[in-house]
Amino acid sequence: MTNNTATPKHTPTPWTIEKPSKGCDVPIIHGSKFEEIAVMMHELSEEEIEANAQLIVKAVNSHEKLVAIIHKMQDLIESNCGWNATGIFPEDVEQALKSAGEI
Repeated sequence: MTNNTATPKHTPTPWTIEKPSKGCDVPIIHGSKFEEIAVMMHELSEEEIEANAQLIVKAVNSHEKLVAIIHKMQDLIESNCGWNATGIFPEDVEQALKSAGEI
């Protein structure tokens, strides 16, 4: 049985953080039109809100490149029959791709 459900596309990267007024929510935005993607609420300290927003943006913006690198590592490991000098093995690569939601 095949799965015909298409994975929805996320808002294109890069995402950025709009600097809020003191004590306000921190919006995560996309593009020059400042389209809001998400808002970090102000129930936490301002420092923690800012740190969380930065982590989300960093993770989203680097996701595709990191997955591409993992796939290249997978190809390299497979071409060397599972042996490599990096100490990274096929099961490590598979786990990384699962964590990223890629398999």
